[in-house]
Amino acid sequence: RLSIFMHMTQVHRPRKLAVRTRSKCLEAKLYHRLRLSNSQQRQEMLENLSQVQRLALERWILVHSEKDGQENSGFKKRKLGSTKNLRRQPLCTGVRRSNRGYFVSTCCGGHFQLFARKAADIATAKRQYEILQELRRAVEQRAPPQRARGAAPGALGQVFAETVQSRVEELRRVGFSFTVRVPAKYWIGRELRSPRYSLERLQLGLSALRRLQRARQVVHRGHANRYSIFAHNSPAEMESAWLHLRDEYLEVWAEAGWSREALLRRLQRLEAPRKSRRLRAIAAA
Repeated sequence: RLSIFMHMTQVHRPRKLAVRTRSKCLEAKLYHRLRLSNSQQRQEMLENLSQVQRLALERWILVHSEKDGQENSGFKKRKLGSTKNLRRQPLCTGVRRSNRGYFVSTCCGGHFQLFARKAADIATAKRQYEILQELRRAVEQRAPPQRARGAAPGALGQVFAETVQSRVEELRRVGFSFTVRVPAKYWIGRELRSPRYSLERLQLGLSALRRLQRARQVVHRGHANRYSIFAHNSPAEMESAWLHLRDEYLEVWAEAGWSREALLRRLQRLEAPRKSRRLRAIAAA
């Protein structure tokens, strides 16, 4: 067993006894070693620490226990202003605590992502989440299968509208809104999402659903990877479908007041890692 002196004086440990930690600082390594030890070994290790070393370890634990509590509390924080997370999707289902302290409830179902207004406490957010889940289940029970052949593009929208209208008062109290989701992983590595629509803009959101769904239904919508997709559609057909889907997506956001040029540049950045592979597939076909 390594002595505590080796930790505090930065003496290198044998490779076979190395313990992986998330941090390189001595306090983190010592804290991890203490957690792996039994009560008797932990007491012996702490007795070998000086007063200064114990205070340094206590300060480190107080600082990092607060951070660990936030990370393990079941909530995810949104990272803002980071170019590294360009293709990362937002939290799809659950209750999330924002950086400003309020709580946001959201729920995904099929082509929709459902939202409630931000809440000041976790209890209210959980009640809102249950209401969203009930709406999702009600829509899924009545909606046609998403990948059913010959399914009308407007069938899902009609079921969604009727279900929302039957619960309109309850949804208005929780500040209900929704976005439309369309899979586009083959082209950009993620799905496409529409602007957020409130109850007052329900018909506008359903119109966006019909347009995006009609453009996406041209090619295969089931499970497939970048190779097996060509058993259903040729590379040229996939490119033609993408051009149509991209135009509809840009038009939907432009109607909401966003710049088409800025959105097109963003899509081009998302396309870039896969563009050469798609072009090679077209050339080889």
